[in-house]
Amino acid sequence: MKDVNLLMVPMWPLYNVSNIDDMNFDDNLSKYLKRGYDLSKRKLIFSVLEWAQDNSEYNFKEVMDNSPNPREIRFSNKEIFNHLMNFKKFMENEEYGLLTDDRPTNYPWEK
Repeated sequence: MKDVNLLMVPMWPLYNVSNIDDMNFDDNLSKYLKRGYDLSKRKLIFSVLEWAQDNSEYNFKEVMDNSPNPREIRFSNKEIFNHLMNFKKFMENEEYGLLTDDRPTNYPWEK
């Protein structure tokens, strides 16, 4: 089994949305991920998302039990799985370079 704790990265934003469809997969999220995780770590996160794709029955809610600030996620396991697959598609989108660009972004001089 992959290190499922890496799923905390794409799941953490679910604490801050009331509707799972409100999740924004955009340039801001891309910059946040590049700033916080180097290319090798982003590839590891992606590999766990690939694992999740093949293990849709896994209890994804349990992942957050190991987080530094464990709280209940209000979404169903199916909704979380769908979110993870959307996150995977986002990471695959070459426009954002999450699986190819090893340069951190969003420094003050970058707008």
